[in-house]
Amino acid sequence: MRPPTRHREGAEFTGHVGAACNCNLHARRCRFNMELYKLSGRKSGGVCMSCRHNTAGRHCHYCKEGFYRDLARPISHRRACKGKGHDAAPSSASRHCPVNLCLS
Repeated sequence: MRPPTRHREGAEFTGHVGAACNCNLHARRCRFNMELYKLSGRKSGGVCMSCRHNTAGRHCHYCKEGFYRDLARPISHRRACKGKGHDAAPSSASRHCPVNLCLS
């Protein structure tokens, strides 16, 4: 399977990026990365850009640092990532677990 001809290394996509990337409704832009495309078994080479709603990652699929996942909402929900507040100290669990995998 070859990447579609419009998917060239570094190509940027704007607007509805669903066909090129899976950004979980948190990004309006993505770029194509040939190396990631090859590593994925030629399934996906899209990298989301400027994730919104306090999300991060190649697919805007986890919460950025300082936020935690509200498991009552799908990751595609604009409020899937909640802030802990400016005064809250990180819990001992969050210091020993990978980002967003532990619940406080």
